[in-house]
Amino acid sequence: SPDELREQDRIMTSKVFKHLRKLRRDEGRNATIEFIIFFPILMFMFIMSFEAGYYMVRGVMLERGVDTAVRGVRLSNGAVPDYPTLKKSICQGAGIIPNCEKNIQIQMEQIPITVGGIAQVQGPARCVDTQSTAAALTGTNFETGAQNQLMIMRVCALMQPIFPTTGIGAGMSVDLDGNYALVRTAAFVTEPGSRAVFDSTATTTTGSGG
Repeated sequence: SPDELREQDRIMTSKVFKHLRKLRRDEGRNATIEFIIFFPILMFMFIMSFEAGYYMVRGVMLERGVDTAVRGVRLSNGAVPDYPTLKKSICQGAGIIPNCEKNIQIQMEQIPITVGGIAQVQGPARCVDTQSTAAALTGTNFETGAQNQLMIMRVCALMQPIFPTTGIGAGMSVDLDGNYALVRTAAFVTEPGSRAVFDSTATTTTGSGG
């Protein structure tokens, strides 16, 4: 009958509201809900912080390696390190750069200075072309310079982000192999005296300076 149907509806509605009131008072699952909401945000922030921190550490260590190598080049009288030796020196000072000697490119050149002019570096720093099989010095300048000349050394190191698809790693400009470029620059004036490149593969020096 209609009265029985109305009574059944009333009972069902009462049970539903009773269950909802009980669920509202139950706080046992609140921690789980908060965890689900905030955990991805906290992990994203942690990954970004870790990537940024490791990027800074790599940069500082590369700069340390470049500074140490520049001191050796600037003070070397008659025996300027050749390209492989300079690479090895920078990598030993940098320490934490993966496959360092394979992934760095060194550019060293004289900076011409005119009276009343401004010393300028020509073009962007050159990095290793990982897709090329050309010799190491292809596409870069490696000059020893003469005495009392202003020189500049630029070192480009290629390395991959730790988290390439998240946060800072996803926003980096990378090459075809997923490497980003870390560049460090140092300027120095050569010491007086003769200069020649020390060939690490031979017992004599080659090249000449001023």
